[in-house]
Amino acid sequence: MSEQVAEQVAQSEAAPIETPAEVAQGGSGNDFLTMIPEDIREHPSFGPIKDVENLARSYVNAQRLIGSEKIPLPINPTDDDLDNIYGRLGRPEAPEGYEIKADGNVITEDVAQQYADIAHKLRLTPDQAQGVLEYYRSTVSNSAEQMQQMVADQASNTELNCAVSGATTTMPS
Repeated sequence: MSEQVAEQVAQSEAAPIETPAEVAQGGSGNDFLTMIPEDIREHPSFGPIKDVENLARSYVNAQRLIGSEKIPLPINPTDDDLDNIYGRLGRPEAPEGYEIKADGNVITEDVAQQYADIAHKLRLTPDQAQGVLEYYRSTVSNSAEQMQQMVADQASNTELNCAVSGATTTMPS
């Protein structure tokens, strides 16, 4: 057993030891580049790759991207480009695709149609359009409730003022 330990120690002393910095910078681990054809060996995409493990990870990530659906983002998009992008994100082809339902209170048939037209022009998805509409309904409903409360309070104050006024005029002097 002691001969095996001595042999392992002798082998480890003979092998060069790389520091973590040398390994991080490629050290002798970038020998894999010699196996790559010369015409692509100097390509900039190999710059950050220092070993076979990183090369394999890079390849796997690239394959994942190739398999996923992509939406091209032009540098200076035209209206047609934006329509294509938002269409792929879920915007309906026409305003009728929003399915805005009139409730008879806040949203009438006319308001529903006008809102669908605006939502389509702004390239909203149905979920976005519905979210804005729910916010609008909530705001209008809350405002109506506050207005009703103010009217009730004012009517109560008017009745009180009338009662007080009437009481002072009927009092004997």
